[in-house]
Amino acid sequence: MEDFKTDLRFQSSAVMALQEASEAYLVGLFEDTNLCAIHAKRVTIMPKDIQLARRILNTSSVVQASTKNLFDLVKNGNLNHPI
Repeated sequence: MEDFKTDLRFQSSAVMALQEASEAYLVGLFEDTNLCAIHAKRVTIMPKDIQLARRILNTSSVVQASTKNLFDLVKNGNLNHPI
């Protein structure tokens, strides 16, 4: 069994930053979840709405990262083939 350190200390600013980031993520997720429910002509969100919102968000993140990497390659002249 692994031993974990139990006497950790955190700066209050670090805890506040984690809270801010967590709240921003959850608010965005629930906004997208609500849009999924509305699209399905419902007013109540369901687990499948959260799953769909997360899937769309993850797919969007992959596309954004791929596009950014492609533009970085072009900008830096590391792409040998024209687009």
